[in-house]
This record gives sequence, structure tokens and C-alpha cells, in this order.
Amino acid sequence: MTSVEPDIESEALLEIAANDAYQAIIEEEEDVDEANSSQDEDVIWLREQIENNKAISWINRPSVYILGLVICIFMIAFASTIGVKQIILFKLACNTVANSKGYCDPIETQVLVSSYEMYSMVGGTLVSLIPVAKAGELSDIYGRKPFFIAMFVSATTSHLCSYLIFHHYNTFPFKLLLERNGFLQYVEE
Repeated sequence: MTSVEPDIESEALLEIAANDAYQAIIEEEEDVDEANSSQDEDVIWLREQIENNKAISWINRPSVYILGLVICIFMIAFASTIGVKQIILFKLACNTVANSKGYCDPIETQVLVSSYEMYSMVGGTLVSLIPVAKAGELSDIYGRKPFFIAMFVSATTSHLCSYLIFHHYNTFPFKLLLERNGFLQYVEE
């Protein structure tokens, strides 16, 4: 059985390699600084980060492994809801196109769900272009953590809103679902 936790030895080796690379940059810069007494801002920042990271315990230290683990768990949880959401969408669409005898035409149901998916994808993509353009710039100022937290919170809110809509309607609320998708796509990005 494979462990989900990262191998501490490989993480330690990775940290040693990063420290060696930082030291090489610092030593090279010190040689140049002897001739030209000004220091590069990046080297100063790297030195500060090395010292700050040495003071932090290994569990709280910034790590690609921890970030990858959190994103992986979130994506698995998100992916596990896709099938159920599709079943609910088809059921609501079937209720919408059903005739007076309760017969649901599969072609009309598929057309309704496909139309919703098409408008949802196009609208969500267009709406998300605005915040994506600013996210990189703002994450350089405020850091990555607030953006990851905002993404997780907005995705959870999106699923909660979907649940509430699905729970309160017996037919396919096409316009309401598109509005929810557009708004939350904007907030999510």
C-alpha cells in the first residue's frame, strides 16, 4: 500500500539541493560584489528566505509536495461529483420536456442538457477571462495562499448553490443555472 505522505528523505534531499543552488548563487554574487559593492535584490531575498525557512518546522515549510497533495485531494473530491451532477441535470431536463402522460423524449432531453452545457462552458470561459488576467499580478502582491483559499471556497460555494437549486426545482432551471455558473465562474477565478 502506497503512502500519501511525501517521502521525508526525498524532500530533505530536494531541500539540500535547493540550498546548494542558493549557496552557489550567493557565493557567485559575493565574488562579483567584491568588485562591484552593490548586491542584487534577488540574492538578498533568497538569503532571507533561506533563513526564514530554516526557522520553520518541516510540516509548515513551503513544499511542492504539500501543495500537490492538497490540490490532488481537492480535484478528486471535485471529480467525484461530476457524475451525480450529470444524472441530476438529465432528470430535471426529463421532467421539463415530459409530456402530459409523463413520457420523456430522450432526444429533447439531450438537446436541453447539451444546450445548457454549451452555454455554460462558453459563458463561463468568457466571464473568467477578466479575473484570470489580474490573478497573476495580484498573486505577486498578496501571495498565492489567498487565491488558493478563494478558489476552494468559491468551488465549494458553487457546489452548494447547485445543490440548493437542484433541491428546490423539479424542472430544469436553465436560466438560473447559467446565472449561477457565470457569477461563480467569475468569483472562482
